[in-house]
Amino acid sequence: MIISGRMRERVTVQRPVDKQSTFGEATLEWETLATVWAQVRNLTARDLFAAQQAGTLATHRILIRFFVGLTPQCRFIWRGRIMEITSIIEAEDRREHEVFAKEKVA
Repeated sequence: MIISGRMRERVTVQRPVDKQSTFGEATLEWETLATVWAQVRNLTARDLFAAQQAGTLATHRILIRFFVGLTPQCRFIWRGRIMEITSIIEAEDRREHEVFAKEKVA
């Protein structure tokens, strides 16, 4: 259960959109779906080990209220940092998402 007081961070949810440039080339752009309140935490050593055992590389755990349309292809923007989703768990009878993400290094 998420305690709303712990959701202190604002994250922007974006999804990829294929567009065509003026030269007819396919380009990937990001469309903002929403800006939501979240709880963002670095993974502890135990969480990191569990994520590696599941075959994913994650650096952060993000909790948000259930969001229709959230897929692993989406990404979060948090404090100007890009967080790529590695896995999504629907928890608490579809009331919240527990998302494991890795920070994209530019």
